[in-house]
Amino acid sequence: MEGEPQLNLRQIVQVLEDVLGRPSRWNGEALLESGLFFAGAAHYSGSVGVSEVIFADFDLRWRTLVHEALHTFSPQYAHMTYSGAIGWEEGVTTNTSLFSKTSGFALEKSSTVSTAHFWRRLYQTAPL
Repeated sequence: MEGEPQLNLRQIVQVLEDVLGRPSRWNGEALLESGLFFAGAAHYSGSVGVSEVIFADFDLRWRTLVHEALHTFSPQYAHMTYSGAIGWEEGVTTNTSLFSKTSGFALEKSSTVSTAHFWRRLYQTAPL
């Protein structure tokens, strides 16, 4: 049976895969980790870890899971490429995950889906 971290992350990844039209590298493993230096971590193996403290806080849990899920869509997320462009990877991921909070449902269009549709779908998944 799937645990709560896996279920939550699976919901987010499914929305992102549908909207982005590409598969995630997430391997289906979501770990609650104690002593994690960050709120969460997308591991190079494809698993995602989230701090037990962060996971206990409903709002921080979903923000962190969205952020880490976005990392699983980076086309070349590996130690060498991440280390060489850490600011780029974290900057894009952080700004994308914060976009929904700061600008609401903007109506700009991409070639396949509106930004509004994307965030609406994500919020329907995450009971915020």
